[in-house]
Parts: sequence; C-alpha cells; structure tokens
Amino acid sequence: TKTGERAYQLARTVRAKQGDKLIFFDAGKRRVIDTAYIEAVEHIGGGYPVVTLDRDIDGIICTEGKSTQGTFVWNANACNRGSVIKNSTFKNSSRWVLISAANTLFEGNTVEDCVGIAFKDESLGRTWAAVPPSSSTIRNNSIIGTRLAETYAPVELMLQEAQLGSSAGLDGLLFEGNIIDQPNAIGSIDIMGVKNLYMMNNVIKNNVSTEKTMIPVYIYNSEVELLDGLKIEYAAPIEAGVTIIGSKIDEANIKNIEIVAPEGAEPYIIY
Repeated sequence: TKTGERAYQLARTVRAKQGDKLIFFDAGKRRVIDTAYIEAVEHIGGGYPVVTLDRDIDGIICTEGKSTQGTFVWNANACNRGSVIKNSTFKNSSRWVLISAANTLFEGNTVEDCVGIAFKDESLGRTWAAVPPSSSTIRNNSIIGTRLAETYAPVELMLQEAQLGSSAGLDGLLFEGNIIDQPNAIGSIDIMGVKNLYMMNNVIKNNVSTEKTMIPVYIYNSEVELLDGLKIEYAAPIEAGVTIIGSKIDEANIKNIEIVAPEGAEPYIIY
C-alpha cells in the first residue's frame, strides 16, 4: 500500500533496514519492474513495515489486501549473498538445483537423470524469500537429462516465465565449458530474461531420432553479450543450432558454432 511520497507499507514481514536494496517484481506480467534503496523503515501495527525509498517506482501495483496479483518485493540484502557448489553429484531429482542467490558458482558437478536445472526462482508463492541469481557462473559441469521429461529442458536459465518484451530478470550469467546430454525429444537449453549473458565452449548432445524439428538452444527476452564456442550433436533434424527471439545481440559476437545433425542447419536464427 502506498502511504506517502516514496513510502510503501509491505503486505508481508520482510527483513529490511536503511540502505537495503529492494527489487520489485510484477507478478501479473512476470517481469522485474525496477530497484530502489531504503532510506528509512518504520514498523507500525500489524507488523508490516513501511519503507521510504530513495525514489518513487513507476509500475508498482498495490493490492491493499485484495487477493489479486500485485507487486512482489525482494530484499537483495536479506538473503544469501552467494553459494559455491562444486564437485558434487545430483541424481534422480525433479529439480536438481534451485538457485536463488546472486554470485553463485556451480562448477565441476555431475547431474544425472534429473528434470531441468531450474536456475531460477520457480514459485511465485516464495518470491519474497529469494532474489534473482544474477552475477553467477555455471562452469565445467556434466549434465545428463532424463527420458521421463516431456516439458523441461535439462538446462533452464530464467527468472519465472518471463514474458516477451519485459525487463530481464537475471543480470550477469556465465555458462561455460558444460556438456549437456539430453536423451529425449525436447531441446537442451532454454534461456529467458537474462541480461549480460555469456555462453562459451559448451557441448550439447541428443541421440533421440525423431521426425520433428528440434530446437537445441532457445533464447528469448535476453541480452546476449557473447556466444562463442558451441558444439551440437543431434540425431533429430534441426533448423538451427540456436534460435533467438526478441533479444538484443550483436551478430559479430556469435562465433564458432559447430553442428552435427542429419540435415543441414543454420548456426543460428534471429527473429
């Protein structure tokens, strides 16, 4: 609820103090609205704090207790500042890792027979307890998908189901030196709503033979800084190695895409 100039009462108890950075997320349109810093905090009746921001934010939807989709608030300073996950093995999981801390390193791990990386905050019901995992690295991992998956790619890099044209939710992501093997009739990597994305020297494989055209790497609503070094080995026909929709990218920064597939394919397609 907006209580005054640059002042808002939160609908939930969020740990907050002067100087904390808040991230505002539109739950209806599924997009990050903006960020602001707290200048002052006042705790009043009901236990829900009133925060005064360093500026007003356009686009905040105040529900005032109604059961409608309004604006969620993350406190970037009230949760984990980063995690290091190295040299571990993950098997037989519906979600092999659910990362919601910025500055995370996921390196040298083996993932086998799991459904999707889910490098994102997946549940709107817990949105206020997490922040976008920005400024993170996924490097030198071996990821083997499952035949049971019908919807999820083995690697999903996204914040919620970001809508086309909305603001990028993740800011800064390095995906380097990974080997992905997906034994199913779906693609290998889905990327949505990532700004400052770097992808280098990755290998993806799919040995499933099917007549339908597959999309190995799907990028939309993102800003790609560099896509350099990608080897694709697919048993199914593909139109292109990488399909890019509604994203910002300089084609000079798309390099060294090698494709092994039953039919000729473009390295990439941009819509």
